[in-house]
Amino acid sequence: MKIIMKKDDYHRISSALSQSFKAGEEYDLPQGTANALIERGSAAAASKNTSSEKDA
Repeated sequence: MKIIMKKDDYHRISSALSQSFKAGEEYDLPQGTANALIERGSAAAASKNTSSEKDA
């Protein structure tokens, strides 16, 4: 699932591993990770036409 970060945040994968995400960046993440960040208000689902995709 593609998301765009609204603010800097991180997601803990396990007790020894976490991922950091920067505000304004787009990420393609597993559904669970993306939903956790969206529910916290740190991210929003990316639209179908994002700036990183080329127009046909």
